[in-house]
Amino acid sequence: MASWKPIHMQSWSGFLPVLVLTVDHETLGKRLGLEFARGFDDLDDTFEAGIRTDQGRDVAFIQHRGAPDCALQILVQRVATDSARTIDQLVEELGIASEEIAWIAPHLREATSTKAMPDLANPRGDSLQRVHEDVTERRYKTGGED
Repeated sequence: MASWKPIHMQSWSGFLPVLVLTVDHETLGKRLGLEFARGFDDLDDTFEAGIRTDQGRDVAFIQHRGAPDCALQILVQRVATDSARTIDQLVEELGIASEEIAWIAPHLREATSTKAMPDLANPRGDSLQRVHEDVTERRYKTGGED
């Protein structure tokens, strides 16, 4: 039985990306029985869903329509102090395989037991990793606001 329930939020402001998956919103939605809604932000149209864990943590799943390689982001609340533990729990509870993880937020890489698969085709992680690290840094500096 799932240890989370679906939620709907008007805004994901104050949430920060912690993982990027290589699966798309449709695949994850089918796997979890989670319905994604259409939305938009300052970058593009989006597909969005959210859950609340048994620990009361709100987690967002966002995929930008024009994102390369699926790039489904998992975001957690900025105020979270246990994001690394939350990542490990989510990966386990949601059945996310390590080969489905394209990126882990730099400040959490050492603290989490979850590991991303190395990008063998792009060992420097040029585009996807740099974009997500730039967005993460900007969001931390602005308190989660874009």
